[in-house]
Amino acid sequence: MNSPGIEPSEKRPKVPSLVLVTLQFGTAAALVLSSFRELPEHPLALATTVVGALTGLWAGWRFGWRKITVMPDLRQDASLITGGPYRWIRHPMYTAVLLFTGGFASAPLRLWTLAVWLILAAVVAEKTRREERLLQQRFSTYADYRRRTGRFLPKLFPKLFPKLFPKLFPKLFPKLFPKLFPKLFPKLFPKLFVKRDD
Repeated sequence: MNSPGIEPSEKRPKVPSLVLVTLQFGTAAALVLSSFRELPEHPLALATTVVGALTGLWAGWRFGWRKITVMPDLRQDASLITGGPYRWIRHPMYTAVLLFTGGFASAPLRLWTLAVWLILAAVVAEKTRREERLLQQRFSTYADYRRRTGRFLPKLFPKLFPKLFPKLFPKLFPKLFPKLFPKLFPKLFPKLFVKRDD
């Protein structure tokens, strides 16, 4: 799959890249083949798979179907793509893969399908790490692009709720927790374990 700007390498793929791609397709195929009959019986899993497929189609259309490659390599004429789903997510095709296979893994969810999906997620994470290192070296604007986008999901919470979570409890319950137990049980705890004289 491709990250923004990743295109087929003009050099021979390296062995680690081939291993990662083999693991990616092997785990994905195992998940799809194991549950494709049961998938229609699980609405939530089916919806997850459909969302993954639509995300992949959108990302592929924006990236360019002829440029798509599964190798985490960068060619000389690569370009940094930041439009479409890449505006919010750096690796929407990998997001699509995880959503698509996640639906199959949960239809129904079994221990071995969960384990295989987690292996796939680890493989995808390693591929993105390699791809981002190359992109960082090639494009001077990539560091800024990386700061304002999420790897697999948009950075929604900072935008929707700026500085909310660090201040949530102080705003709702100002100075509540430090004073909670003294108010409910004044002087209880200091005297609780005091040894009484007979």
